[in-house]
Order: sequence, then C-alpha cells, then structure tokens
Amino acid sequence: MKEFFNPYGIMVIGASANPEKIGHVVMESLLNSFKGKICPVNPRGGEVLGLKVYESIEKSPKCDLAVIALPAEKVPDAVESFGKHGGKAIIVISGGFRELGGRGSELEKEMVKRARKYGMRIIGPNCIGVLDTYSGVDTFFQPRYAMKRPGKGHVSIITQSGAVGIIALEWLAEKGVGIDKFISYGNKADVNEIDALEYLADEENTRVIGIYMEGIERGREFLRVLKEVTVKKPVVIIKAGTTAHGARAARSHTGSLATDAAVFRGALKQHGAIVADELEIFLENLNFLSLQELPDGGKVAIITNGAGPCVLLSDKIGESDKVFMARLSRDTIEGMEAELPPIVSLDNPIDLTGSAGPEWFDTAISHIENDRNADIMVVALTLQDEPVAANWEEFTRILSGRKKPIIVMTSGGEFTKRVSRELQRSGIPVIEYPDAVVRVIESALFSTEWLEIHR
Repeated sequence: MKEFFNPYGIMVIGASANPEKIGHVVMESLLNSFKGKICPVNPRGGEVLGLKVYESIEKSPKCDLAVIALPAEKVPDAVESFGKHGGKAIIVISGGFRELGGRGSELEKEMVKRARKYGMRIIGPNCIGVLDTYSGVDTFFQPRYAMKRPGKGHVSIITQSGAVGIIALEWLAEKGVGIDKFISYGNKADVNEIDALEYLADEENTRVIGIYMEGIERGREFLRVLKEVTVKKPVVIIKAGTTAHGARAARSHTGSLATDAAVFRGALKQHGAIVADELEIFLENLNFLSLQELPDGGKVAIITNGAGPCVLLSDKIGESDKVFMARLSRDTIEGMEAELPPIVSLDNPIDLTGSAGPEWFDTAISHIENDRNADIMVVALTLQDEPVAANWEEFTRILSGRKKPIIVMTSGGEFTKRVSRELQRSGIPVIEYPDAVVRVIESALFSTEWLEIHR
C-alpha cells in the first residue's frame, strides 16, 4: 500500500494536453503538489504542462505508481504493460466497469487478473484516487479552482464514493480542518476498505479515520480489523444504502450489494465504530476527534457571552442520556467570584455577559479546567459582540493547549466564519449549533467507554 502514498515516481497513462480532459487535470493536480518524478504517457507524444510525453509505457522511465485515465477497454493492456515495466501500484480513474455489468464486469476481472500476475495492487476503478497532504500525491481530476484541498492534518478518509469524498474534502477545507490521507476506492476491484483501514491504523499522522461505505462483501473480516483499529484510534463510519431506494442506487453506482442496515450498524458499534446517521455529524466527529483528546466523562461546563444559544444547548444536554451539565465545585465558583465582576452569572452555564472580553473568558476557563466536576468545556462565543470582536485573535491563545477537551460553539456570517477557521487552525474545533455539539460529545464518549473496556 505504501506506493500509493509515497511513490518515487508516478506515471500518468492517458495524460492529455487538452485542459478539458481528465488526463490533463490529473497532471495539473500532481504538478501542484508532488515533488517526485512525473511521467506522462500518450501515444501522441509531445508535451503536457512543460513535461515530455512518452509515447508508450515501455519508453517511459520506470515508476512505482501509475494513474490510468483511459477508456475501460484499454485498461487491462495498460495494466499488463505497466506490470512488465516494473510497476507496483495502480490507480484506475476510469469508469465503465462492474458498475455497468456485462462486458464492464469482465474487463474489471481481467484488469485485476493481470495486476496480480505482477504482484501489483489496484485502487479503483471508477474513483478519484488518493490524496496525501504530506507526500503531495494528488490524483484528483477535479481542478483546484473548482475544488479546495485541505491542508496537512490528522483526519484520514476512506470512501467508496468519490462525490461524497469531494463534499467531505471541501467541507473540511472550508472549515480549516487538515487531513493526512484520503482514499477513494470506487468499485474496489482489488484494494477495499479492509486494506485501507489496516494501512491507516499505524499511520502516525492519522488520529481519526472516517469511512463512507455503501456495501461490503467480507463483513466478518472487516469487523475483525475494525475492532483491532478502534483500540488504537477512533473510527467514524457513515453507511449508505440503508433503504430499498438507497440500496438500488448503490448497486447502479459502484455495483455494491448493501447489507441489512440495522444488523450491520449494530455490528459496527459492537466492534468500536462511531456510527453517524448524517454527513454533517460524520464530518463534525472527524473535526473534533482530530483536534482534541477524548473526554473522561460527559459533564459539560458552558462559558458564554451570549445566553440564548446556551439555553438551547442546555435543552439538548437535558435530552441526552450521556451528556450532563457539570456541577462546579465550591472552590471553582469562589475562585471566579474573586476575579470576575459581580455582573457575571456563575451558575453553569457561566454567563460572562456581553461586556466580557478575552481576559474574562481566560479567567473562567482557567478555573474550570482544574475542576474535577467538569469533563469538557463548551465556549459559546457571540463573536459579533464587542469587545470580543476587536480582540478575537486573543482567543486562539486562550483556548489552545487546555487540559480538558474544549469546543467552541458559534455561528454567523463571514466574520464569524473567518475567525472560526483561525480557531480551527489553532486546534480548537468549532461547531455551529447545539444539537451537533451534543451529538459530537456523545460520539466521543462512546469511544472513551470503548477504550476503557477494550484497552
């Protein structure tokens, strides 16, 4: 698997000088980030983006990874030639295989057969391939003007759907969440979610793994590997194809067979996975778990300069059977009373009022992080208020590096979004709405309890 992420050279088979062709955009993606050898191959020869184009695989310098963007009928022969040329791994972007049935299924089997003859691994077909922010491998045929890429970080994503992967990557990039690796495996003719999960389990830069899946063939083996991985790091899964309509769509999309949804979801939880029902919660879980440590328990202390959102948050906490409002110790309350003005309400939620500046937040947070009665802090910021707005940069310092997990809850327009991205980049997860805050905490607690039992 390592050749997919740390190759010494990448051959683009089907490279094109036409900016509207997939083989051209893949070249652009690689040239923007990959510092190793890039060898475009096309029978027409010439140049692509300043690089010499080799007329055949045999005439190209050797590479350990190939990205194939050819019509399906031509792919098996290209796989054969790359194997003879010493290749190790192949990403097949092309569609037209098992998802179409008939001749497409035959081509997919032949492609895999030829790859195995040379000991090569294949990701795809019918996928967008991989992204590794640390090595610079980027095989996407989505141009950078149309799709943002996240920066370096600690989330890794495995996805059967390239389109869902694109949504996830842009959400993370817009949010300011960095990633380690991204794997779109499409029809999973060879490399599947089991291979990818095993590989990411030991990747140092990956703190949390997210998986989007539609169907699975080797369920028991996947669950065995899942249980081994979830004692090392959290795994968040969103399973599609849970209704008759969804299952039918999954079959036409990647040729997958959906499993019995309720049974499979239960099995995932029994093997340590956090199971998300919605894409946004799936992504928010990845956000929080990539930046903060797991909480010891579910007792939440809320600090705010705007009480209304905290009332809504308190309601959502009251509906949960895992998350509770913390009862702060007498020492904590007396310590805050001594340092904060009398207009501040010290009942949890702690309302610092609209007059609060960064120093009031710093005081309250510093006392609460030493209180054993609180497991996690939620800072509900109305960023639009002065003096918070004028001094927002102070919050990156105040909120970072705390001993307890911390979430900022805030929402608003462009100013709020800009500040939120800066907080994210400093390691503070920002979640907009109360319901999502509580659900993310519940997910983190599931992992805490799982590790207490199985480590």
